[in-house]
Amino acid sequence: MSTITFSGLASGIDSESLIKATSEATRIAKVNPKEEKVTQMESENSSLEELKTMLNDLKDIVDGFSSINGGAVAKSGTSSDETVVAASASKMASRGSYVVEVEQLARNSSFAFISDNPYTDVTDKINSNITEPQTVSMTIGSPSVLETISVEVTNSTTLSDFVNKFNEQSDYAVASLVNKGTPASPDYVVMVVAENSGSEKGIASVTIPDDLKTGGVWDTGCVMIEGKDALLNVNGVDLVRSSNTINDVISGVTFTLNSIGSAFITVDTDKETTEANLQEFVDLYNDIIEYITKNDKVERDESGDEVSNTYGSLAKTNVDENLMSSLRTDISSAKIAAGKAVRIMADLGITTKQDGTLNFDTDVLAEALENNADDANEVTKALGDKMGLTSGTINIYIRFNGLIDLSINNNKTEISDLNERISRAEEIIAQKEEAMRRRFARLESTMSNLQSTQTSLTSMLSYGTK
Repeated sequence: MSTITFSGLASGIDSESLIKATSEATRIAKVNPKEEKVTQMESENSSLEELKTMLNDLKDIVDGFSSINGGAVAKSGTSSDETVVAASASKMASRGSYVVEVEQLARNSSFAFISDNPYTDVTDKINSNITEPQTVSMTIGSPSVLETISVEVTNSTTLSDFVNKFNEQSDYAVASLVNKGTPASPDYVVMVVAENSGSEKGIASVTIPDDLKTGGVWDTGCVMIEGKDALLNVNGVDLVRSSNTINDVISGVTFTLNSIGSAFITVDTDKETTEANLQEFVDLYNDIIEYITKNDKVERDESGDEVSNTYGSLAKTNVDENLMSSLRTDISSAKIAAGKAVRIMADLGITTKQDGTLNFDTDVLAEALENNADDANEVTKALGDKMGLTSGTINIYIRFNGLIDLSINNNKTEISDLNERISRAEEIIAQKEEAMRRRFARLESTMSNLQSTQTSLTSMLSYGTK
């Protein structure tokens, strides 16, 4: 139970102020340093998390530079006539020139169920006169990739019913309703279109029961358009493909066939995209270095004879400094065999400045790409292999339980321990305050009694002298 006090009534001592001052002095010595350390470590963890996010982004970039992803040097495909053939190239493509002659475009097969008697609404029944269910069958594809769709039609089956039943079963084709009439005078047709162009997965056959042919229903007006393969010739080699988009002829090159004719295709270095790829790397790398430098500072504050230090959020950890050292090592060691005109990052225009950030001279890069594009790409691969991927420098820091996680988790453990010690210290301070209040209460009581006795004695002595 708390002690009720009336501070200083008998003694004249402001005991509560004295108690609070004593507690505050203890708190300054025992609690505040721990709270400051908790704040510092929480700030450090927050900055490490931010640094980890930035490193993840940097890893995404340098992963693209690695050998398995083709390096940083981009390629482009250009066509002398894109109305005939358009071309694109990935980083994996080799530079070269190709003559492409298109003899036939690939197309999807289709089948239209056309009736002599117009269907004016999608809810019209296909044939309300049939007495027994009829089955419309369609085979799509070749023996290796074949599906057979069977749709049962009764005297209540509507056009929409037929389309829905077909689409529920088919993986290779899509049925839809097409108005071959006008908005004022509609005439709906069920049309089935193969999803894949070429002959291999096209519509092979359609079976319409006789009862659905009578009376002008889905009879001679039905139209089949067969699927066709693309026929082309690349540098004298005849090719057949099921699609007009072809990416398996020249490694890393995709042709898009648009019409019959011929075109000259050139695959070469894409200097603008390559510069953008490297600029993105340089910019983010510099952001990371500047972030670390900003948060690693220790500032000295002087006020008269008092001197104190203000620590940045990363000033008390070595993780960031070790990281910077490792990244610089990766850049300086990203090189290819001696004797090449372009063999290190500096030959691509990327050099390290005194503050640790990178300088990027795009003119140097342009010259390297003009004269030694393949060697330039090998240098970027060396950087990507060292800095990126699961075995690279960045991943050592950002992976699960990597160096950053270990530092964060160690801080969390210490923060938890400090908070417990702070809580115990506050409990002890509170207990001491209560003990002091009880002692002052006893003091006040004793002095009050003494004062009462003094008053009584004084009164008695005064009475005896009269």
